[in-house]
Amino acid sequence: MSRSLARIRALALLIAAGALALQPHPSTGSTSQPPFVAYLPIARYTPNTRWQGGRPASDPADRAFFLAASPAYATDSTLFVQTTTGVYLSQDRAVTWQRLQPLPGDDFMPAGLAISPAFTQDGVMFCAWHNTAGQSAHLYRTTDAGQNWELIWQPDAILAVALSPNFAADHTLLAAGDSNFIYRSADAGVTWQLSNTGIEEWYIARQFAFSPNFANDRVVFLAGYGALYRSTDGGATWEALFGAHSPHYGVAMSPAFAHDGIVLAAYREIEGSDLFPESGIFRTTDGGNTWTWSGTGLPGYYEPHPGPLAFRPDFQTSGLVYAADRGTAFMGPRQVYRSADSSQTWQALPPPPDAAAHDLLAMEDGWVYLASDAGVWRYRDTCHDVILNGNMEHNTGWSFVGGLPAGYTNEAARSGLRAIRAGIVAGPPVFSYSDARQWVTLPPSQTLASATLRLWRLSHSTEATPLLAPPASVAGVERLDNGVLPASALAGDLQYILIVRSDATYRWLLRERANRSTWEISAHDLSPYAGQTVAVQFGVYNDRAGGVTSMDIDDVTLTVCLRE
Repeated sequence: MSRSLARIRALALLIAAGALALQPHPSTGSTSQPPFVAYLPIARYTPNTRWQGGRPASDPADRAFFLAASPAYATDSTLFVQTTTGVYLSQDRAVTWQRLQPLPGDDFMPAGLAISPAFTQDGVMFCAWHNTAGQSAHLYRTTDAGQNWELIWQPDAILAVALSPNFAADHTLLAAGDSNFIYRSADAGVTWQLSNTGIEEWYIARQFAFSPNFANDRVVFLAGYGALYRSTDGGATWEALFGAHSPHYGVAMSPAFAHDGIVLAAYREIEGSDLFPESGIFRTTDGGNTWTWSGTGLPGYYEPHPGPLAFRPDFQTSGLVYAADRGTAFMGPRQVYRSADSSQTWQALPPPPDAAAHDLLAMEDGWVYLASDAGVWRYRDTCHDVILNGNMEHNTGWSFVGGLPAGYTNEAARSGLRAIRAGIVAGPPVFSYSDARQWVTLPPSQTLASATLRLWRLSHSTEATPLLAPPASVAGVERLDNGVLPASALAGDLQYILIVRSDATYRWLLRERANRSTWEISAHDLSPYAGQTVAVQFGVYNDRAGGVTSMDIDDVTLTVCLRE
């Protein structure tokens, strides 16, 4: 059987197995949760209407490989890109470009672009070119912001180059050549020393990632064809880390690494290794000691597969990080994905031009920049969903609480395969609370423009006509259904939506007993909770008398929009 046919059949079997393995929500008091089932996302592709860009050069074959932003990007709007025709400068957030350096020769390909963290003061930038004809590679340096370039080093090969975040003080660069040749310079590239202690022979490097706290921790990661490597002495020696599947096609460190210890590594299986999913992302929260798979929402294909990774500079408060697809479009178009929950789950952005990605930048003003075989493209990402697993297709995000916990069901999904069901659908009434809950943290009011919770609910109840209690008997309880405050509160069975604060106080968003045949949407403004960690909680109360009451919930979103 051909590999392509085998992959298609495996994908079909996985989807079928996922559907068969769904466990319906119990109708009475079971407290067990459904077993774990791996669900592939249901891909929905829309026309490219949000991405803007093109090729920096007039050459229709120009491909973009490496991006860099000015340290003063917030005020000078300056970006740089290295393409197959040269190095270019944009001073208007990638709208227009001017060439700073031409291609050194026909046999050269981009190998790296690095900007000094003190660029606005020292004007230092490096660009590396790999020679495809087997001649020496070239490393150039400018000290006047790209007006003039000096050829400072000609090793046999250069595959990656990176600067220390403390470059203005320590003048440290790292570079990778063929095989296991890793080089280190401590004098801004004038001299180089082989620095590959611990690197396996024939290792092919792809990317370095310096710790943002490098001046103190001296940590560097190296991704490539083989194990993931970590150095804790500034690149002098290396240790192999085997907790993340390999080979690796991208590595990135959290801007808050000193506090959260988060590093991401994108992998794709070695041909025929039978790893599954065949591609994805691994995540560590302890600086690389232990790793967990973190690819929920990614297709998991062999081709295309994730490569470039980019944390937003305000990751510690926004939780935003991005990944882009490399490789061919064998199993589907190449996408850019966003995670709004600190890299635990992923959602596709509107699709960019379908081309292999080489680099990715995410900036605090909301712009995401993509370097690909189609040129340089940008997307303004100011709104995102902070709910994890809002379509209920994965076993993550939600916790189930109460004497009769809610659970996933495939009996009444609004979209996809599953919803969450709370309450009792059949059998005798049982005194119980049945809830699903998810904690979220909203950005502070200084950066939050809006926060809107939307969810779809399907409500059923066989209990008699709702009993009304005078407001005095439920003092302090607000019943608010899409902004409508009724004359009195309900007694007996209840369907409800709550916001629970970290101190266990709560606010009713919805409190009713209804029996309806169609899905209804609820929308609620959560901007008053800016800067707070709160739980979105929905559930059903059954009072042991009369009939039974339930509620199905699906397609939950909490859309957070940041100030522009």
